[in-house]
Amino acid sequence: MTTTKKYPAKLLLFGEYTIVQGSRALAIPLHQYGGQWKQSPNKIADQSLQLGLPILLSYIQSTKEKNQLQEVDTTAFAKALNNGDFFDSNIPQGYGLGSSGSLTAAVYDRFANAGQTENLNQLKQTLATIESCFHGSSSGADALVCYLNQSVLFHSKTELEVVGVDEKQQEHLFLVDTGRARQTAPLVQLFLEKCKDDIYQNRLLAELIPLVDDAIIAFLKNNPTRLFELVHQISYFQFKYFSEMIPSTFKTIWLDCLSSDHSKLKLCGAGGGGCILGFTTNPSKTKALLKDQNLIFINEPNAPGFR
Repeated sequence: MTTTKKYPAKLLLFGEYTIVQGSRALAIPLHQYGGQWKQSPNKIADQSLQLGLPILLSYIQSTKEKNQLQEVDTTAFAKALNNGDFFDSNIPQGYGLGSSGSLTAAVYDRFANAGQTENLNQLKQTLATIESCFHGSSSGADALVCYLNQSVLFHSKTELEVVGVDEKQQEHLFLVDTGRARQTAPLVQLFLEKCKDDIYQNRLLAELIPLVDDAIIAFLKNNPTRLFELVHQISYFQFKYFSEMIPSTFKTIWLDCLSSDHSKLKLCGAGGGGCILGFTTNPSKTKALLKDQNLIFINEPNAPGFR
């Protein structure tokens, strides 16, 4: 079987790391990349295509034995795998763009037989339980954005809402492909260790979190001038206090963008590799400045793939 429904990648615009300290976070679906259910041509299970799906099935089966994920029809899931169904995705793994979240959303959407819930927190928790198969633990935020295919504003870990985002705002966004995957857990652990320093923690609370919250407001209110000013300040703060999360080979272009009047960079998720998120007021000038980089402009037709 081949479905036309696609489960998009996700892009965390604001709130990386700071949401742990009480800031808000904003994530949007990234429609240039995603995945959909397909079936191998000979309708025979093909492990090279199914990748981690049998592992996920086994995980859900064992979780159901603990009286969780009862709404997932594992019999139907197993039958689909035996028929050669697989999830075809072009979302790069280890890039912070929700590759496992997209797959989680697709599995839940197809095999959950409990019907859709209006309780977003409950849905987020269920998706988190499924996605924990891949990460050991998950917030469910990525999978929720991929499943809803809508932008989500996270006010806190338990308070969230679906929000509308002007697509014209996304024309000012781009990604810099670092060409290498990264692991989130060690970077998060490093951040938590740094937060044990009172001076570092106080700077986060007094400086960065207000910038993040204001940037989210500026983005949602479609105020590009104010947004660009705030992103500049966030970019400077991250260069100074999150230097370990910026790949060393990209620190020069980070500074080049800070010095420009048209382009700024910030972390995309945990950083350390994957993608770097960019904001621009002039895409042509940005392309000239970063001509040696693999740039992907959000919602640009025929966007290139990742390296």
